[in-house]
Amino acid sequence: MRTTQKTPVTRPFHTLFVGGVLAVFTVIGPLRAEQPGNYHGNYHSPFTADGAHVRMNVGESILATSDVTSMPPVIFQEVVPCRLVSTLSEDKSEFPWAGPAFRVNEVRTYPSRGDLRSGLFVNPCSDVVPPDAVGVVARFTSKSNGNGSLRVGSNPARALASENVFLFPKGEKRSFEVGVMFSNGSFSVASMNAESELTVDILGYFRLDPLGAGPQGPEGARGEAGPQGPIGAKGDTGDTGATGATGATGAIGPTGPTGATGATGATGDTGATGATGATGAIGPTGPTGATGATGATGDTGATGATGTTGATGTTGAPGRSGGSGGQAIVFGTAATSARPSATRLRSSRWASEDETIAAGPAVGTLVGPSTAACTAPMVLYGGGVHVTATGGNEGSVAVQSSYPSNGTTWSATATVTKNFGSGETASVQAYAICGNP
Repeated sequence: MRTTQKTPVTRPFHTLFVGGVLAVFTVIGPLRAEQPGNYHGNYHSPFTADGAHVRMNVGESILATSDVTSMPPVIFQEVVPCRLVSTLSEDKSEFPWAGPAFRVNEVRTYPSRGDLRSGLFVNPCSDVVPPDAVGVVARFTSKSNGNGSLRVGSNPARALASENVFLFPKGEKRSFEVGVMFSNGSFSVASMNAESELTVDILGYFRLDPLGAGPQGPEGARGEAGPQGPIGAKGDTGDTGATGATGATGAIGPTGPTGATGATGATGDTGATGATGATGAIGPTGPTGATGATGATGDTGATGATGTTGATGTTGAPGRSGGSGGQAIVFGTAATSARPSATRLRSSRWASEDETIAAGPAVGTLVGPSTAACTAPMVLYGGGVHVTATGGNEGSVAVQSSYPSNGTTWSATATVTKNFGSGETASVQAYAICGNP
């Protein structure tokens, strides 16, 4: 049966423990008739009714996990627990309050006040914590696959640096309650050293006290230190961490100073000088041998088979139109190969000097260039080259180049293809075909 109560109900004292970090505070908790009885049968009754709140000051241990450094007096309002976060599939939550189990050293951030929706999904804690709340108290329940811990803060950096570390032995399910203050309505959770499943149930929230703070009283006397508690049992040894990556090879140190120069060894004895051998006599020059007889001319080889006719080449571009008038062939000056000189040593030690003789051009000797030029007003229409040789070497001079070097001049060079005898020469002579333009 629901009761109707018009007179505020006041509880003079109420002990509130938030993760072991809040002290005992005075309660001013009016319970009003217009509050619905939805807390009936819940062990939080009657303090889950809106208005049954606690006035308090926030301790330093909570502020250490928050992104605020100081906090004026606040009121704490307890609520019927609702599930804000769950990584369990059976709770059918959705991002950002769901997701798979935490990975090792993963940090996640959860919005926790005002309207909490994701698409069509409405979080069970939507509109439970008002938009002007400055913090929440929640129950964190976790089960990990190793010896790990959870850390809570108002943002990722605060969570990782938090001094409030809640240990979870491997495979054991544990819960703890903690209060966290924030400025943006979100808090962060870090799962350290192990993978873990997590659920978070909101138990209440903080709002700024509308009545503010009274004047600060005098500082009380310092109480005596309590007795030291018993030493806790030694915890299980944690799993060995993974081997860290090999560090980079250090830079090569500077070269050490050069060592002192060693003492010079003693000079060895000089060996005896060997006797000078006698100079041998230069032998006389032998007579020139007779020229051998010319060998018989070999038989003429059989005529080879006629090869197949090659493909017809492409038609050349039409030649330039001939001039109107006669043409003339102009021969240039012939260029003759130089006669290199060679030195033949004196024939005997009684000769007064070495003998200098002239030798013919060698293989690869370049002959030329020779040029032939047309006289204005005639212009160059073409040209060619004649090569000659002395001493029966006509077939041993090859044309190397024959080309128009400008609009009126034809140039040509030749090269020697065998060694010529003494006094033998090769010549190249260019000629130009000239005509009227």
